[in-house]
Amino acid sequence: MPRFFITLIPALLASTLLNAAEFKVADFGAVGDGQSDDAPAVRKALAAAIKAEPGSKLVFEKKSYRFARQPGDAILSLDGATGITIEGNGAEIIGNPWNPFLGIVDCKDVVMRGFVLDCDPVSFTQGDIVEVTPEKGTFLLRIHEGYANPVELEEQLKKKAWQRVGFTLEAEKRMIKPGPVDLIENITEVDRAGRLLRVDLKADSFTHIATGDRFVFGLHHGGRGALINVERSTDIRLEDYTIHGGKFGMNHTFLDNQGLVYVKGARIAFRPGSKHLVTSIKDGFHVKHNRIGPIIEDCTLEGMMDDSINISVCPYWVKKDLGENRYLIAEVQFSPRVGDELMAYTPIPGIVTRSLKITKVEFQKNPKGRRGKWNIITLDQPIPGLALHQGGNLFPGGRDKLRFTGLYNLDASGKDYIVRNNRFLPQRRHALLARCRGGLFEGNTVDGIGGSGVWLGNEVGSFYEGPFPADTTIRNNRFRSTGRNSIQIGIHGRGARAKNITIENNTFSGWPGAAMSLSNLQGGVIRRNTIEVGRGNDSAGAVPVVVRQSRDVRIRGNTVRDERPQLTAAFDLSTEVDAASVVMTGNKVTLSPDFPKLMQTIPPASIQARGQVIRPLRAAEDTGAYLRASHGKTPGHENDPIWTLHPLWKNGLKGSVLLELPADLTGTEGIRFATRSATGHGDGVVLTIEWKPLSAPDSDYKSCYEGTILKKEWTAAHAKIKSEDSRVLLRFRFDCGPANNTGHDSVQIANLDVFTKNDGVLRIADFGARGDGGRDDGPAIRKAFDAAKADGIPSTVIFENKTYRLGDNPTAWHYFQMVGHEDLVIEGKGATLLTSEGNLSFHFDGGRDITVRGLTLDGVKPYFTQGEVIVFDQGGFFDVKIMDGYPEPPVETFLTANKHSAHGGGGRHMIVFEKGGKARNIRMRSDHLYISNITRVSPGVFRFHVKEDYVPRMKGMAVGNWISYASNKAHLPAAEKAAKDKSPSIYAQIAAERVENMTIENIDIFGSLNGGIRVSDMPGDVTIRKVRIIRKPGTRNLLSIPSDALHLMNIRGKLTLENCEIEAPGDDCLNVGTLLERVVQVSKDDPRSMSLRTTDNRYYHYLIRAGDRLQFLDTKTKRELAIATVKQVDFNPRSSIHRVVLDRGVPKIDPASVLVLNLNQMTSSCIIRNNTMRPYMRNAMLVRAQNMTIESNELDGSQGGVMGLNFNYSMGESARLRNIRIASNTIRNFQSSGLQMTKRFRDGQGARDTRNITITNNFFQLGSTKAMRIRGAQNLSVERNRIEKNGVLVQHPAGFIEVIDCEGQQLKK
Repeated sequence: MPRFFITLIPALLASTLLNAAEFKVADFGAVGDGQSDDAPAVRKALAAAIKAEPGSKLVFEKKSYRFARQPGDAILSLDGATGITIEGNGAEIIGNPWNPFLGIVDCKDVVMRGFVLDCDPVSFTQGDIVEVTPEKGTFLLRIHEGYANPVELEEQLKKKAWQRVGFTLEAEKRMIKPGPVDLIENITEVDRAGRLLRVDLKADSFTHIATGDRFVFGLHHGGRGALINVERSTDIRLEDYTIHGGKFGMNHTFLDNQGLVYVKGARIAFRPGSKHLVTSIKDGFHVKHNRIGPIIEDCTLEGMMDDSINISVCPYWVKKDLGENRYLIAEVQFSPRVGDELMAYTPIPGIVTRSLKITKVEFQKNPKGRRGKWNIITLDQPIPGLALHQGGNLFPGGRDKLRFTGLYNLDASGKDYIVRNNRFLPQRRHALLARCRGGLFEGNTVDGIGGSGVWLGNEVGSFYEGPFPADTTIRNNRFRSTGRNSIQIGIHGRGARAKNITIENNTFSGWPGAAMSLSNLQGGVIRRNTIEVGRGNDSAGAVPVVVRQSRDVRIRGNTVRDERPQLTAAFDLSTEVDAASVVMTGNKVTLSPDFPKLMQTIPPASIQARGQVIRPLRAAEDTGAYLRASHGKTPGHENDPIWTLHPLWKNGLKGSVLLELPADLTGTEGIRFATRSATGHGDGVVLTIEWKPLSAPDSDYKSCYEGTILKKEWTAAHAKIKSEDSRVLLRFRFDCGPANNTGHDSVQIANLDVFTKNDGVLRIADFGARGDGGRDDGPAIRKAFDAAKADGIPSTVIFENKTYRLGDNPTAWHYFQMVGHEDLVIEGKGATLLTSEGNLSFHFDGGRDITVRGLTLDGVKPYFTQGEVIVFDQGGFFDVKIMDGYPEPPVETFLTANKHSAHGGGGRHMIVFEKGGKARNIRMRSDHLYISNITRVSPGVFRFHVKEDYVPRMKGMAVGNWISYASNKAHLPAAEKAAKDKSPSIYAQIAAERVENMTIENIDIFGSLNGGIRVSDMPGDVTIRKVRIIRKPGTRNLLSIPSDALHLMNIRGKLTLENCEIEAPGDDCLNVGTLLERVVQVSKDDPRSMSLRTTDNRYYHYLIRAGDRLQFLDTKTKRELAIATVKQVDFNPRSSIHRVVLDRGVPKIDPASVLVLNLNQMTSSCIIRNNTMRPYMRNAMLVRAQNMTIESNELDGSQGGVMGLNFNYSMGESARLRNIRIASNTIRNFQSSGLQMTKRFRDGQGARDTRNITITNNFFQLGSTKAMRIRGAQNLSVERNRIEKNGVLVQHPAGFIEVIDCEGQQLKK
């Protein structure tokens, strides 16, 4: 850097001052007793010195001078002065919060030295935290003696006196506690005499605050400016002075200076013996818009509430394009000059243009009411992609704030600064925050600060400080115990990069996240650095050197000594690094030696490009940037190693990365491991594991595992391997995900080991479950499930034949949230689980190969109420006496207070029974009633008010009828319901979503908050066998459960339902179907692109996948509009909207009448056989599926069931009905019909969409209803069915079989 003039300044000043005139402040009346106001006398002395010839000296004695509040700005105000020296001789200045000490504006050749500066009163207050109430977001603070009460000060000033930012320190040390910035919402006075305040913070700021901690925040007495301000000046020297306390503002501001500002030997430090927790409330040095950066050396900086040094420039904002490259601009206070080079930057979409030269500047008067300075500038070329900021604020705000163009003055950005041989001690933020080019940070010690040692980066969205750091060297520094990454390069906004950064010969220890974290770097050298961390370091799992989104980086000759067993890597180049341009050589890494057998060495690696043979990695690739071994903290294994694989798919290289590893599998079942994505970006990396006997040819490789590595969280997994030869060769194959966009990602494998058959057996008794029916065994059982998942191998969790009570889970409807389990068997052994009135048992989300069997599921008390009607009024209400042992229903006051409704759908039906409860009251016009309100009449007696449109349906009801009513969730307080509603749930004792292959067998369900078993969006097979959902034996229960017994939606694989018994649910016994989609919007630009939302997004959230075939049905014309294939899909879980791109457009879409059926979300095949179902209402079977066999079932509607087999569209649920065989079933006494199939849609060619239906060998027992109603089918065969009416076999059944609009039907025998 051309800094030769640095040595010339002292020489020139010395020669100038040899004959300098001295002006002693004592000669002008300054007393220096620490009590008298010496400010007027000092100002007179300064005025005389300025008036004299250049070379004058203002001289203080080593005394204590107090400066009271004065009119104007700085006490020592130099405006346009030349050749002035201010000599302190160790003088102590006790200033005030209003006036800066020194203001140097438009000056040249000024020296200030030899002072001790303090402030009275101080610009902050502090105290002890005596009580913390996190749930209310508050704590009580007792202000220390001698520090101001901000509420009292606010009354005196008649304006707000405190700033919004504070921070917490440890009880005994001046050590900032790690955690978020403490943003103050409000301060109120609790006890003035006791100096007690209540401080309200944002609720998420309490994780690091505890009673006994200390808290500090700034006070704003008034006044403006920094303690020392240098502006529009050149050749300024500040040396050998100390600041113990600053005013409200910065300690130093260097603004718009034309030449050098040199600082040497400054100290911002605590006065010895001081009780202050901070020295000042803002930056140590705030450097803006300087045409050359400062030199700051041999200084000590501690105790600031913000950065030690901030060097940057803010942009000009273009208000108007005047044409011919003329632009009206506004900026904070710094004017441009002819010849300045500007950089235009628009963060979104990311347009960067350098080398814009100013050829003319025309000064303008500010528009009325507008702040800042306004000018018209003429450039040598137009601004590409210009986006005008025409708002009233100086800085853009709002949603589009990153879409405006800022002009950064590269010639006034503080370039070529030097920060050398300084000590940075504990403070809140960064030692150096620099955003410009041309900097040197050398020979400094950074110890115990709250931020980074060096942060190089721009900032957009707030102050817009920039431009971008470049040509900067960081060398020969020591970084110890920084609060954030010791060196951080963080670039914000698209298209932005740091360039040419050299980091060399530094030492690091005690860093929390990384010693160096570098992102968006183009051109970097990291060499000869030493990074040391011992085993006891707190930064568990952190990586010493992290490089992201960068290119052209050289990493050479660094030494990493880190034996922490949980270390994840020594170097991490896993995220969007152009690996071909990265060079890593001569780095020495010393890690923990604790590697288990299978991971002691990095396996041989090769690449198989698509369509090419396998080849070894190139020498340039074999540098550690792609594959490395290290240690890390992984599930349940804190000392296990990790392999990290960086992607090789960028730079045009497409194909597979293969790792080969020999293994001995004697006496094992296979291998176990854990995987994670380093970033979670893209749509994942596909891992395939193959194996072959060690001596076998490559053609014998067999696949034993395939999965997509996408989540950032560790996921345990396993692969079963059955080989006669125990010595095998394992091959790990890594490929891009389906969208081919994961070139920036990396993946990790940990815990690679073998497992045996007995490794996965877990008994809940070993985790503390007692099964005494009284104690809450839920936590112990949950630990067993967690252990099974963490093990990552096939696991069996075993119960005993006991009763296990589960407490309430206040945050979810299901007590057990089973997320991502694989190869899990829950072996009940006859155990009973009792859930609370606000919980259900199991919710499975994701995973595969899960079996649940051998359990009885019930509640600690009935989930519904029932009673006898003692008063009946056809006008709309009836009174019910609740039976003993059943809960009271929620009454009006509770419903109103908690904003619940008394009526609802399944789960809150009011069902009316004949006296004795053996059958539903079928004389009524409805199988249920909706209730609008419930009031208490007397103890145990409640009045049910019927919803107005349901009042006519009460006809046939009478005193003596019994009723059942399930409040579903309406009996819970609103807060509990709201908390649980945030949890994933489809309300049933056993609920499952997105599980690939699930079996539920030998299960009894005697009670539920809602349904029995519900599944949705199941990608594989579902098997349900030997399940009983019946009224609890030994009780008078009218219902088994309040809603559907089996509700099975959107199953992609095979559904098998057999040998089950279902009776008396409060809705359908069985409901199988596919949730339909509605068209929300079709893109105007591309008819293939549209938004879809499911017809029922309250409980079911299933995913449309690329490759799915969607059938578009017009409900008005009953015609298929088209079948289209999904090419791209994006799902928004908050709105439950899929945005899809199809392979073709769909004509004539009317969102009001078009429904969309996912043909891939129907069962691939379905078998329903040997089941018994006895409904009180609705359907025995509501089934909509393809390739279905329904055989040997007994469906009995004698107790009030409406329909036996119903295949129709209902509640947004349907399916394409094709290839259905209905055989050998017994269907008895339903109120509407035994079988109904009246879906009448036709395909695009006009053919009937319902096809290939066979109904044979069934036995129908009827009253006055039809046996079958069938409409709109093609290839229908109805043969060899028996129909019996009122106990007599019907000889001529035509009158009981209704077939309309069918084609190719056969009706035989």
